[in-house]
Amino acid sequence: MKKFQSLLKKNFLKKIPTTGSKKLTKSASKNKSASKNKSAGSSPLETRTPQKGRLGGLNCKETREYGIKLEQNFKNQRLHDFLQDPIAYQYYYEFLSEEIFSVEHLNFWKEVEKLNEIDGSLEEPILEIYQRFFELESDEPINITNDLLAEVKKEISNQNWDKAIFSKCQKWVLKLLTSNSINFPHSSSFEKYIEHKYLIDQNIAPNKIKTKKTDKLPRKFTRKSKEKKEKSSRLRKV
Repeated sequence: MKKFQSLLKKNFLKKIPTTGSKKLTKSASKNKSASKNKSAGSSPLETRTPQKGRLGGLNCKETREYGIKLEQNFKNQRLHDFLQDPIAYQYYYEFLSEEIFSVEHLNFWKEVEKLNEIDGSLEEPILEIYQRFFELESDEPINITNDLLAEVKKEISNQNWDKAIFSKCQKWVLKLLTSNSINFPHSSSFEKYIEHKYLIDQNIAPNKIKTKKTDKLPRKFTRKSKEKKEKSSRLRKV
């Protein structure tokens, strides 16, 4: 009986491919270590697979290096400074729209920037911004604190048509936008931004872009109507 068991063990051990299994484990460990070395310390643009059929593309070495520089610049500078570039603003707006983030905050930031450039009367543009972003029934209500909202309402009721009326709200909104911009360098919108800027530097693409309809105020705020006059008169009475 013991002899029979020993024969079974010998035959069973002969069938197990010991050398082959060792080779497999060695090759698997090499692949894992190689993938770790590639991913460690690299920019998302370095590891990203290039897309075919795109103008400029990220296939060539020059555009990749250029994209890495733009990514570093975006991380190092403030969002407020980044958005001063109209091309950067366009693709950042596209990113927020695709990711279903709060585009209304970017619209508000933009309208306050336009307000700061006005030299004439500020009553009408301030009321337009208030009706668009602060009223309960507005289409684009922004997410601010109750204290900030109360402060703006007080200034409106006192008819204080000053450029600084929305400055605190703009700073608050910019913080929200900054927290939502972490994934922007990893998005397709950032790739388009890189390509556009690269083509401008190569004198292939123009440095100007057409303004989108989304950047302008809606019709109901641009046209003068009886309803708008009634609303503004109510706000003054409050």
